Amino acid sequence: MPTSTGTVVADFVDATLVGQAAAVTLTPTAFRSVEEGQISPTPLTVPMVGGVGQLVVAATTADWKYRVDEVAGSVRRSYYIDVPAGTVVQLKDVAHAVPPNPLVVPVRTINGIAPDANGNVVIGAGGEVPTSRLIVAGAGLVGGGDLTVDRALSVVYGTTADTSAQGNDARIVGAVQAGLVDAKGDLLAGGAADTIVRVAVGGNGQVLTADSSSTGGIKWATAGSSLNPAKRRGLVAANAEAFDAGPTGATVNLPSGRLIATRMLIDAADPITSCLVPLAVVGAGPGSVWLGVYEQSGNTLTRVGLTADAASQYTGGGAATWKSSALGAQVAGSTARAVWHVVLSTLTTPPAVYVTDLRLNGPLSNPLGVKVTVFKDGQASLPDTLDLTTTTEYDAELIAGLA
Repeated sequence: MPTSTGTVVADFVDATLVGQAAAVTLTPTAFRSVEEGQISPTPLTVPMVGGVGQLVVAATTADWKYRVDEVAGSVRRSYYIDVPAGTVVQLKDVAHAVPPNPLVVPVRTINGIAPDANGNVVIGAGGEVPTSRLIVAGAGLVGGGDLTVDRALSVVYGTTADTSAQGNDARIVGAVQAGLVDAKGDLLAGGAADTIVRVAVGGNGQVLTADSSSTGGIKWATAGSSLNPAKRRGLVAANAEAFDAGPTGATVNLPSGRLIATRMLIDAADPITSCLVPLAVVGAGPGSVWLGVYEQSGNTLTRVGLTADAASQYTGGGAATWKSSALGAQVAGSTARAVWHVVLSTLTTPPAVYVTDLRLNGPLSNPLGVKVTVFKDGQASLPDTLDLTTTTEYDAELIAGLA
């Protein structure tokens, strides 16, 4: 037993701790040298009974002290004291040898409210948000309310003040408004610089075409109305000429007795009723003008349609215009993909017709290696058959059509 001892009386002043499981532990801060030898800094603990406990310990010296750990319930305090020899030390009255450690309280919160010095959480202490607080819906929102129940906010969309835009809103600079179109199929086009206009939907089967006189620069028109209203076939737009416009461009005379045949692609189901040629300069008689339609088999052309004498059309009625001559009988649609348009003049003063020097070979016109326009001189009338091997290929293509 140590020869120099003191008595420590632990007494919690806080009455709320009386009756709780409590204890006081004294731990020397260093090894102690006593008459019996070295004593290790082993903690000495005394339980509290009714808030009071007593412990006889060795007196401290100048080079060490006791660390006191008070534990009662969830509350813990730590500090340091000196224990003089032969005295009774009341913990609640003793001066601390060093500044006491802060009160250590286990971390506990309820809705963010921290415990007080005794570890208690007091509801309504001021840290919580009262249910009377409001979630207020600002501009462009609805919903909210007090905190007695869960609340939600929703966006109010529209095109007026205090609403949020969804794209169709005149308040957005440069936005295209849905109100610009009125019907299915309406189009938007440029009417001028930085100007959008509505182009109303056209009728079934109509096509969109450029038209500088229209507000939007485009319009809907019946297919072929400005180019080929009768579904006429042939080289009807050479030199970028519209079919129904007055033809212009290069011309060639139709010498008396010269048969000129032009190969044309057609639709299988379409019948043929007329042959057309753009006349540049009228001729003069006497003589005749014959036109016909031929189908091809190998190198042989067989006539399947013939007009009456059309000399009056090529000697009067004006020039720079299309001349249409009716066949004596309609040529029904056939499986042939190509037919030949043939014209023959025996007028003493030859008329002039329009031609193109653009050879329209290829898949859109005629296959490569196939004669497109040929001629044969010394003919008095259109023959029933024509042998292509006896003809001469023409340097240009006659502008002609079938209807």
